[in-house]
Amino acid sequence: MQITMDAGNGSTITQDYYSTIIEGYAFNFIFTYLDDTTKAEIDTIKKSVQFKKYIHCACWA
Repeated sequence: MQITMDAGNGSTITQDYYSTIIEGYAFNFIFTYLDDTTKAEIDTIKKSVQFKKYIHCACWA
């Protein structure tokens, strides 16, 4: 989902919302940017996000 807001000084703030369910938990990102330059920086960050599966082991001896 994307929203835009008038910042009151002639500029616009844009937010992109991403949500998913991972193993029964809600996981959310909210990215905020002001212009094409900051959007490009946010896009680079989004591309770098990686998830690794964590396996909980209750196998203490």
